[in-house]
Amino acid sequence: MRKLGIDRPNRSGHYSTPVSGPEIQFHIGKIVLLGMCMMGAVIVGLLLAGAPLMLVVFMFGLTWLFTLPYHPTLASVLSVATFNSALILPGVPGRPLFWELAASLGWSGFIVAVALRQAEPGTRERLARNRALFLGVLGYVAVLLVLIYYRGIGMKVLGVGSNSGQMGGRLYVQQIVCAIFPFLFLLRPPSERWLVRLFIIQSALSVTFVLSDLAFSYSRGGLYYLLLFLELPGDGVNFEMQDMQFGLRRFQSLFLLSLGLLSILWVWRPMRDYANRSAIWLLPVTVGCFSLGLLGGHRALVLLVLICLVVCLWAQRFFSVQRLLIFVFITASAYLFLKTYVQELPLAAQRALSPIPGMEVDRLARADGEATMDGRSQLRKVGWEASKNYRWLGRGFGKNPETSLYFYRYDLAYYFVDNGTFFNGTIGLLVNTGVPGLFFFFIVLGGGTILMFRVLGYIRAVGAEDPFLRTACVIAGLWAAQSGSFVFLHGDSEYALKTFALHASMLMACDWRIQMRRRAEQSSPVTEEEPQDLGDALPVGA
Repeated sequence: MRKLGIDRPNRSGHYSTPVSGPEIQFHIGKIVLLGMCMMGAVIVGLLLAGAPLMLVVFMFGLTWLFTLPYHPTLASVLSVATFNSALILPGVPGRPLFWELAASLGWSGFIVAVALRQAEPGTRERLARNRALFLGVLGYVAVLLVLIYYRGIGMKVLGVGSNSGQMGGRLYVQQIVCAIFPFLFLLRPPSERWLVRLFIIQSALSVTFVLSDLAFSYSRGGLYYLLLFLELPGDGVNFEMQDMQFGLRRFQSLFLLSLGLLSILWVWRPMRDYANRSAIWLLPVTVGCFSLGLLGGHRALVLLVLICLVVCLWAQRFFSVQRLLIFVFITASAYLFLKTYVQELPLAAQRALSPIPGMEVDRLARADGEATMDGRSQLRKVGWEASKNYRWLGRGFGKNPETSLYFYRYDLAYYFVDNGTFFNGTIGLLVNTGVPGLFFFFIVLGGGTILMFRVLGYIRAVGAEDPFLRTACVIAGLWAAQSGSFVFLHGDSEYALKTFALHASMLMACDWRIQMRRRAEQSSPVTEEEPQDLGDALPVGA
């Protein structure tokens, strides 16, 4: 090694040993690092004294930069785990949810994964197996970008007067951010174990909506600080006003919690346990979780739970002649019990059960439910007429004063129409995104439905003997329930890609892991192989 003409002082103070070049570079690097730390400390001190918001932005950017190599993993884990939670980022304008930040990491994570070639083997095969899903997502995002260009975009957090009063920016941003999920899962699909864990965490975190709902409804003083960390449910204000005027108390959060608890229960135990000794405790727990959701007053809960349960029972081959008779007997008994004592239930539960034929519920609960159905029926008619004006270029999302349908001001429907809300996925997409948006999003739903049938077909063939297959079964059942409800009954078109992009991505990951299982089963060596003839059985040289 080349020595420089610099001596190192010994203990006596005299220079004797030369210093090498790498050592000098090391000391210079330490000096430079120390200087950068001192400059950073000065900058942080100045920002903390004069511009604390800039300090937050600075630290956020620094953290973003240092965690860049881990963004693919962070995005997939955090977004899936917190997607069904009410956790928000306190102090950030617009109150974005925590999963929105995690999903935004997916964009930088996708670029990093592509640049560093961190994709899991089989990416091309996954792309070919799900090309319809990716085509639909890309086409729908292109429609959103065209709407932003021609219809404009505005953020309410920037002021009502921004961009001539146009709002709905968050509706665009949420859907475009969620569009990264299929591509992220294309490169890095989670393992079986992580899919189970993340789905259970996602279902369990639905309890955060209950905390925010209770903090809003019964808050006194300091409880309002809970809302700095929890997002208020969308209908919380309306339900609170309804309670003050009519005495009909509804908790939207219990609807979400009920679905989460039932999902965890069906992942934990197979459906056959409803027909053995475990039914002694499994049936009461199931009824209790379902009854808890009835206090939310959402009639969709009955439909979603019923469809998901029937799909899971069918996929896990629960039905036989004997079990079918027992199932019909239990269902009839539950129906007679509800029919007898339905008026003893809270008004919200009576409202949720009112669509069931033969249920004689309280007049207020039935009137409230019928008023909602009549209003939505009127909105569908208004939306169908309005769609003729936005056949090829939709009106866009949010409130748009230039396209307000002023001739519907004579009733409450004007408020929803003016905001582009029609409570029906098909009509809402047809008005807000036009025929192109409806076409591409139906491709997304079609691609997800194909994945659903693949997953259910495998489970029906081999059973659901482990938590992963039961998780895949529940995810497929929820897809069947939510997609059917979105298309034919209740669906918020402004949350279309937000609702189904991650769901379809998890189905894609389940399908791929099932495909890997099939290949492992086919390639597993046979332990004992019978010889084809006598010569094969004899040793060489016999």
